[in-house]
Amino acid sequence: MGRSTPNRSLDREVVMAAVCEGLQKGLTRRAACRYAQISHTTLYDWMNDSTDVTDAVTRAEAQARLSLEEMVLKEAPNDWRCAMTILERKYPKEWAKIQKHA
Repeated sequence: MGRSTPNRSLDREVVMAAVCEGLQKGLTRRAACRYAQISHTTLYDWMNDSTDVTDAVTRAEAQARLSLEEMVLKEAPNDWRCAMTILERKYPKEWAKIQKHA
């Protein structure tokens, strides 16, 4: 039996929901595209065609970043290495490790 022709706009909405779910979990754009079963070039084409798609991707990536930053900041008071990593990355001029070359 043949499949009926899907509603293309609904398909894009469903696919974008899957892409954003992957991004919110911390996947890269390419990995999120694989998760949603589209090519990364399709995502970039959609982003070029629609600010709504670009905004959705940006929001999903920001949510993932916030979740990861919250995890790190939550552990910083209990683990000096976590706190040091934050200092080294946020204030590299003052806190970054100095590499001596031989």
